[in-house]
Amino acid sequence: MTINPEIITQKPEQIPAYEQKLADDILKIIQNRADNSETARKNSSNLYVYIAIDAISSEKKSALFMELKPGLFFAKDNSFSLKTEENILVDVLKRAIQMHVDIPREVKTCLVYLSLEERDQSVLWGSADKETGNDTVKFEAEEPLYSLDEVVMNDDERDAIMRAVTLVKEKELIFKRWNFSKVDKHTKSILCFHGAPGTGKTMAAHGVARFLGKKILVGSYAQIESEFVGVGAKNLKAFFECARVQDAVLFIDEADTFLSKRLPSSNESAKHYNSMSNELYQLIEGFDGCIIFASNHIKDFDPAVISRIIEPVEFKLPDQPTRKRILSNLWQEEFPVEGGKSEELLTLLSERTEGFSGRDIRKALLIANANAAYRMKVVGGMNDSDIVVPKDILLDSFAEVREAKDALDAAMGKNTTSDLLSSFIDKKQKETRYLQMAAHALLADRRIDSRERSLYDELSSITGVTVPLVEEELPAVEELCKGATSKEERSRLLDVVVRMSAYDLNIHDLEESLIVRAAELLGVGPEKKETLLRYAQSLRDLSQEWEDITGTMGMTDEDILASLQEEYTKGAAYYHLGEMYESGSSDFGGIQRDETKAKQYYAEAERCGFAKERGKRREEELIRKEDTYEER
Repeated sequence: MTINPEIITQKPEQIPAYEQKLADDILKIIQNRADNSETARKNSSNLYVYIAIDAISSEKKSALFMELKPGLFFAKDNSFSLKTEENILVDVLKRAIQMHVDIPREVKTCLVYLSLEERDQSVLWGSADKETGNDTVKFEAEEPLYSLDEVVMNDDERDAIMRAVTLVKEKELIFKRWNFSKVDKHTKSILCFHGAPGTGKTMAAHGVARFLGKKILVGSYAQIESEFVGVGAKNLKAFFECARVQDAVLFIDEADTFLSKRLPSSNESAKHYNSMSNELYQLIEGFDGCIIFASNHIKDFDPAVISRIIEPVEFKLPDQPTRKRILSNLWQEEFPVEGGKSEELLTLLSERTEGFSGRDIRKALLIANANAAYRMKVVGGMNDSDIVVPKDILLDSFAEVREAKDALDAAMGKNTTSDLLSSFIDKKQKETRYLQMAAHALLADRRIDSRERSLYDELSSITGVTVPLVEEELPAVEELCKGATSKEERSRLLDVVVRMSAYDLNIHDLEESLIVRAAELLGVGPEKKETLLRYAQSLRDLSQEWEDITGTMGMTDEDILASLQEEYTKGAAYYHLGEMYESGSSDFGGIQRDETKAKQYYAEAERCGFAKERGKRREEELIRKEDTYEER
C-alpha cells in the first residue's frame, strides 16, 4: 500500500515548524502501522492521507469528522466500506493517531481524512456530506464457495441446519399450501452458527446458500457500522434490501458485535448502539429469506435475538472420527507420501490432532506440503517426479502446528492443546484401568451376581468407560497394577477390588486370592494381608447389616406402584392398589385395610382413564391378565 500525503495549511508557501512537525508525526504513525500490517503490505492500492491544519474552521468542517481529542478530528470515506480488511487497518490508524499525536497549543484544529481514492479539494471538506460520507454502502452478493457436502459435521448439526433451510426451500408448501403465513407473514429462517474459531461456520453458511440455489451476501460490523450518527442504520437497511433484491442468503459474521445485550442509554455511544440493534431487530422481523448469524460468543447475545433464532447450531472442535473424515476430504491424492493415503496414516494423524479445528488441520497439511517441497526439492535437489515424502516430514509438520498453537495458547494464558490432550489421555487411561480392575473382580468367582452387575454398570456410567466383561479381552492384573504410578490411583484400584468382591455379600476363595494378589502388586506388604482380608470381610458384614436395616423399612406405595406397572397399565396399577387397601392383602410384605387410601387410588385410576364401573374394571383386568399370560 502506497501512502500519498497532502497537507493543507493557511500558508502553504511557508508552513510553520510546529505545523510541519504535527503533520510529520501523523504521517510517521500511519507509515509505521502500514509497514507492520500484512493487509497493507499485500495491498497494491493507494492510501490518500489529507491533513488540514487550521485551514478549515471547526464550524465549517463536515459532519463526517469525529473528534479524537480536543482539536484533533478524524474521518474516512466510503471507499473502505466494502473492504473489511482495509476497514480494520483504518481503525488501527485512527486509534494510533488518537493515542500518540499531541496537538501543539498553537494549533486550533487538525483534520485527518483517509480515502482509497483521490479526492477533489473543492468537495473534500465542507461538502463531504454530499459527495462521500453519507452515501450508504453498496453491497454485492457473491456465488457461494462451498457446498454442504464439503463441510464435515456431525448428524445433529446437519439435521438442525437442514430443518431450518427447508423453511425457505419449501416455503410454497409450508407457508402457502399449509397456510403457515396465517401464523407468520414472513417466510424467514434464522440460524445461528456458534462455536470455536476454525470449525466451519463460514463454510456451512456458503453451503446453505448453494443448497438453496442462491447467492450469499456477507456482512460484518466493520462493513455496516459507521462512526456517524444515522449512517450505520442506513447501511443496515441497504444490506437487507440488497439481500431481498438479489434473493441472497444473508450472512452476518461476528454477529455478537451487533446482537449483544443492549446497553443502558447513559451516553451517545450506548444510544447509537441500541438504535442499531433496534433497527436490526425490525429488519429481521420483516425479512423473507434465510439469515445466518455467526459468532464465537453466543452467550453475549440479547435474549430478544435468541428467541428469534430457529436453529442455534453449535460447531464443536471435531472428535477423532470427524478429524479423520476432515483429513480424508482435504488430502490431495497427488501428494506423494510414502505408502500413499492409507487408513493407518489417516488414523495416526487423526489421533495426533486432538484439539485441532478443521482450519488447523488444513494449515498442518499446507505446512506438510511446504516442508516436503523445501526439504526434498529446494535443499535436496530432487526432480518433481522422483519425490516420495517420508511420513516423518508429515508428522513433523503436524507437530509444528501443535507447537505454534501451544505457544499462542500459553501467551494468552490458556491451557495448551498438548496439556489438554495429555490430561485427557491420562484421565481416560486411569478410568479405563479402574473399570478393567472392577471387571476382574466381578469375574473372579466365575459368576455375576445382580448386585455386583448393578454396581459395575453404575461405575461404567460414572467413568464414561465401557469395558467388555470377557476375561480374555482384559489386560492382566499385573499390567493394570504396573500402570498405576501414583499412590492415589493404586489405592483406588485396590479399593474397587475389595468393594466389588464384598458387594454380593459373599467373598469367594477366588475373590480373596485376587485381593491378595492385587495388594502385593500395588505395594501392600505381606504383613498387612490379614488386616486387608478382615477389612474385606467387615465390608461384606456391613453390607449385610445395611440390607437387613433397609429391609425393615418395607415397601412404600410408590414402590408397589412401580412394581405393578411392570405388568399392568398405570391406571390398572392404581386400581389394584386401591383393591388391596380396600380389602387388605398379604402381598408386598402385607397391606392393612385403609378405606381412605382405597378411594384415593380408585380416583387416580379414574383420572388415568381406567374403566369407571367397578364390574367393568374387573372384567377388563381379567382380560389383561389372560393376555399377559398368553404373551408369556
